[in-house]
Amino acid sequence: MAPPSYLRPATTRLTSPASSADEKAHRYGTPSPSTTIVVQDVSLALTRPVQLQLLSLPNDVLSRIVSVAISDSQRGVPYYPPIKSHTLLPLALSNKHLRGVVASTCVSDHGFIEAYLAQDDEDRQLQARMDLISFYRVQDGHLSRFFLHKKSIIPSDVRLYGTNIVLSTKPRLCELDITDVKKGGDCGDQVFESVTELLRISAPYLEVLHLSLQNKDLLEVVNTMSFPKLNTLSLRLPFSPSAASMESLFSTHGTNLHTLTLFCISNFPGQAVAQLPTFAPSITNLTYNSGMDPSVSSAFLSLVESYPKLESLSLNNCRVSEELCHTLSAHPNKPKLFFRRVPVENPASLLSSVPHLSETLFRADSMTLNGSDDIAAVLRFRNLEELHIRVHADVAPLVRSLSVLPKLKSLFISYHDPWEWDESTRAEVDRNIVIAVQAAKSLRQLVIYSPTMSFDSLQTIMISVGDRLEYLVSGIHTPKRSHSRCIMRLIRCAMHHSPNLKVLCFGLGLQYDRKVNSLQSQFERTIDMAEEKLSGLNTYWLRANLRSLLNIRKPADFVNYDSDGFDQTDGL
Repeated sequence: MAPPSYLRPATTRLTSPASSADEKAHRYGTPSPSTTIVVQDVSLALTRPVQLQLLSLPNDVLSRIVSVAISDSQRGVPYYPPIKSHTLLPLALSNKHLRGVVASTCVSDHGFIEAYLAQDDEDRQLQARMDLISFYRVQDGHLSRFFLHKKSIIPSDVRLYGTNIVLSTKPRLCELDITDVKKGGDCGDQVFESVTELLRISAPYLEVLHLSLQNKDLLEVVNTMSFPKLNTLSLRLPFSPSAASMESLFSTHGTNLHTLTLFCISNFPGQAVAQLPTFAPSITNLTYNSGMDPSVSSAFLSLVESYPKLESLSLNNCRVSEELCHTLSAHPNKPKLFFRRVPVENPASLLSSVPHLSETLFRADSMTLNGSDDIAAVLRFRNLEELHIRVHADVAPLVRSLSVLPKLKSLFISYHDPWEWDESTRAEVDRNIVIAVQAAKSLRQLVIYSPTMSFDSLQTIMISVGDRLEYLVSGIHTPKRSHSRCIMRLIRCAMHHSPNLKVLCFGLGLQYDRKVNSLQSQFERTIDMAEEKLSGLNTYWLRANLRSLLNIRKPADFVNYDSDGFDQTDGL
């Protein structure tokens, strides 16, 4: 049976545009052997301009590409771009040489799968399927990380066809995600057989395995094989995992494990994991993902205590408790702590309970600063690289002191109830944020969820941070100015002062702008100019801001304004 049309080889080819060697050298420079070329924002324009730009690179530059960053920039609400904003390289439209480069440098299909899942219409999904299958087809044995997950979304025929393509190249996989693979259903048995063969071929090389304890058929297959290099296991646990299943898996493959991730849908299964330290004694990195119950049970704390050589502990979607703090404080090895989706409501209390956090690498998604004690506590985390904070207005002046954190690279900040402020309070908060950003010598990424910042403050931040600025997301407070004009001016400011900018977005708190329709073409040209001048800038979010402004309806209580307060001599 012939494969579906979207699985057949693409026939489209692009040729390299004429360009002199001098022009190429001037435009791209002479890269070092470790050059990383990042392909950005290619899925929207269906990539021809970007593709031509790539193909115009000299062969010696193409041969030095060490990685092509692929992940997704279209997931989630358009107002909140992800911190890593690279998009999919469209292999279905690539020439043979570029395919070969990607085949030998991109070793994972994860970004392609994520980009496929992000598509919201049939045309984009069709293109994404072609890209995914094309990626598998050009690998020729280079693939080392293969992810067969999200079965319910990716069509079964695509999964089967892609798996068989990968299997035919006999890859030496070092990482395999088979969490959602099971017998039965449409193409399920065929996929299961192909995955079993993949496991057999990759067994001597496999280092990382993602598995569900609920899949007994696949668990039996895994337990009959030997993985001499396996050191990392990511395990999804059902509602009531049996101790026998855990014992059979870890008694066979637990000896060399040093990294373990446990995802629990319900309560942590204390009885089922009680024997883990016996069968997997060398665990040094432990991650716990909580599905529905955010509490950290005594059974999990006992597991932490049973690993005296634990180096890092990651908690996702959990709750900080006194028992957790006590366990961490008393742990002999003082493990590094990573929080994700774990709100820290009282940093001062946490630090007093776990003093060693001030000396280790600590990251948290959300930290609420209620007073000066909490600010002082945060300042003791000398190794903080990324900080998410929620601040009450009465401690707003203390925010400027965050600039003394020597390693702070990313700051995500929001204030409590900013809509209740008067203009003087808003101006004071603006000023403190600007002072903090100006003094933070390592800061590269800044997200201000609330309040919306004044145009002048955002312009000052851009000029002050200069070429260090890579990522800026904020809203603009423009009571008597056109949002469109403000954004265009800030884009021009970025073109002059922020050459390394990767993401720029002003979509938070957008309001009706009566001038946006008349300024649309000018707005688009400004974005195009920025895309040409700032080689690393992903303009997807700026274009999304423009689309949003065009779609905002005029409110009934809108008060017209005659002037923007801008000098009109520059055409904006």
